[in-house]
Amino acid sequence: MKASAPRLVRDRHGVRLVHHGVLISDLRTSVRPTHGLYDILAAVARLASEDAPRHIALLGFGAGGILAPWNALGWTGCLNAVDTDPDAYALFRRECPLWRDQVRWTQADAVEWLVRERRRFSLIIEDLSISTGSDIEKPGATWNRLPGLLRDRLAPEGIALFNLLKPQGGTWRQGLDAVGGRFPRKLLVHLEDYENRILIAGRSLPEARTLSAMIRRSLRSVGSCQADRFRLETLG
Repeated sequence: MKASAPRLVRDRHGVRLVHHGVLISDLRTSVRPTHGLYDILAAVARLASEDAPRHIALLGFGAGGILAPWNALGWTGCLNAVDTDPDAYALFRRECPLWRDQVRWTQADAVEWLVRERRRFSLIIEDLSISTGSDIEKPGATWNRLPGLLRDRLAPEGIALFNLLKPQGGTWRQGLDAVGGRFPRKLLVHLEDYENRILIAGRSLPEARTLSAMIRRSLRSVGSCQADRFRLETLG
């Protein structure tokens, strides 16, 4: 049976990709917050990429939902994006022509791309998902091969962001141990409006209280309603 395709839902600010009732990409076509999970991802990414804005990789580009809030926060870099879905990328190029030059897109499997890649990145974002039956979940590589590959491709002060869902058939603790165990320092972002959790990992990270205040300040500066709808936990 052929896998179902994501459904496009348009509104006056852009288009959302929805699959099995799950929002998988929220493409705002002007510089603005999404008022959702992508705002928090963008705020953390913006703070992590200030010193090296061109050395950034995004695994799982989708339709580029992170671009609108990232630009709203003042990001001016270039994103190395990896995805297997050319249709979602074509949607991004059609809807957001002014942002095309901000993205170097490669159609590839994320693991294979990282194995071939020899550059070091200041920031790598893992935002992969797969459709399984009637649900959306993380691919198996998120829990096994990718954490080590991301760690090895980071610059010394680089940061990895993982947009996580609870592993199918497992617990949050098992999933967080599998991903975070490869990194000396970890912070976990809990979201009030989503079951997702965002793991921030690297060799050196700000204190949770400091980073939380920085993220809130960034989100408030663009009027995102997510500014007070998350909390940070130190894992190690």
